[in-house]
Amino acid sequence: MCPRKSHLILLLCFAITEAFKGISINKGSEANLISAIKFIAEKQFQRDWPTVNILFSSNQRMKNILNDLVNDVLTSNEEKRSIQLSDCGNITKQAESLRTQNIILLSEISSFRTFESNLLPSLFDFKGFFLISLIESSSSDLEEIFTAMFKKNIYNVDVVIDNCGKISLYTFMPFNSNKSCGNTQPVNLQNCSIKVITFEDSFSIFKVNESDGRFDLKGSDIDILYGLSRSMNFHPNITFLDTFEPWGMVAKNGTVTGALGELVNKNAEIGIGNYFLKANRIEILDHSISYNSLPLMFIIPPGEELSGFKKLLQPYSIEVWILLSIILVTALCGYEVLFMDIK
Repeated sequence: MCPRKSHLILLLCFAITEAFKGISINKGSEANLISAIKFIAEKQFQRDWPTVNILFSSNQRMKNILNDLVNDVLTSNEEKRSIQLSDCGNITKQAESLRTQNIILLSEISSFRTFESNLLPSLFDFKGFFLISLIESSSSDLEEIFTAMFKKNIYNVDVVIDNCGKISLYTFMPFNSNKSCGNTQPVNLQNCSIKVITFEDSFSIFKVNESDGRFDLKGSDIDILYGLSRSMNFHPNITFLDTFEPWGMVAKNGTVTGALGELVNKNAEIGIGNYFLKANRIEILDHSISYNSLPLMFIIPPGEELSGFKKLLQPYSIEVWILLSIILVTALCGYEVLFMDIK
């Protein structure tokens, strides 16, 4: 008996906001930047992570900061860790594991773009921690950094900026309190229109009152959707798929169809319906917790009864019987030849 589970896929609109800024320290000292990096690293890095990955842009000032950071910060820590150094423009795959805790030393926003182009799931653990150090950056640079990391589903991000000796710390907060459809708190979507993709399922989503191509949708999943819309204050704009396998399939070449494809291609923000939880679906989308399950029972009929002759032949395959026959004939022929020679 296997449970069939329903999953709600929910994506929300977002905005990037600053969390901390304006932490002033003595002007013009690179030691202050290193101290800030050390402080954040000690607070954020977990002790069970044995390796710190330091990625840097190739210029002399970054190399000076890199040398001081390695010598003064990490090697003096009570928790001894190994250090993996990499150039942002040439990041290679580690043999043992993905990069989990990372310090990225960048001189300017163009260095971040180089780093971003190499920020791949085959090289980094996107659930890890990323501490980005940037020199002389603007607010637009910050927005670019946080937006790029958000689109890659990387949320554990801190940015330290050194603007002429003034050290500022920024962190990642995808929601703020501005009342607009692009800047909302997750509990109140300000009656924004949210695109919903769904399909017919006899258990939880079905059409009623059909007339001239128009119909209403009813069912437990639809009730949940409208319950969420009332609770979170949004307007569901529903697209109903009535095609072959509308729930969608994930092909081996990465192509995604149906409702899943609409979500992956960002043509919809919520997908709702009955889904089997499969490994290839987990790789492309996050699902809600299961809120419904249906039992399935598989009944296997007994096999066809064998006749006496089939029971005799059944233990061996036809090839084995042929070999046994050849051996038997060879043995009989050999016996006859040997018996004739004796006579």
